[in-house]
Amino acid sequence: KSYNPLDHMPDPGIDLPTIEQGLYHSSSNPYIASIVSHWPKSSRTYNVKNGATPFLVNGDHRTGIPFIVNGVEDQEHVRVWTQSRFDGEYLALDIAFPVNVEGEFVHYLDKPVYLILHGLNGGSHEEYVKDLVNRRRAENS
Repeated sequence: KSYNPLDHMPDPGIDLPTIEQGLYHSSSNPYIASIVSHWPKSSRTYNVKNGATPFLVNGDHRTGIPFIVNGVEDQEHVRVWTQSRFDGEYLALDIAFPVNVEGEFVHYLDKPVYLILHGLNGGSHEEYVKDLVNRRRAENS
């Protein structure tokens, strides 16, 4: 059994995980059940057994700490403003294309396009967004 520091310390009264790790889904939905049946459990469960560190005990730690200690270079993108037909508000879309050998932005039709939704706070400058963009660009996506 691997060492888990949480087993050796008193309850600090903070946000510690109380729900078992795993993918929670409706098994009555045949589409979702089919996806889950083809998805290895080790690929959808982030725990110590599957490579997670025991020192990052909740989702906030697992999301934030890696980007605090490992900076990601800024990613160049093209900002496009579009107006909503629904309420007239403007929305900024930051589009990050791969760069070819001439240094030009390109899109390869045989590569996927990713839509990254950063949530209510943040934007394209967030470390996790820059990391995803950087990794996908390395694949020419």
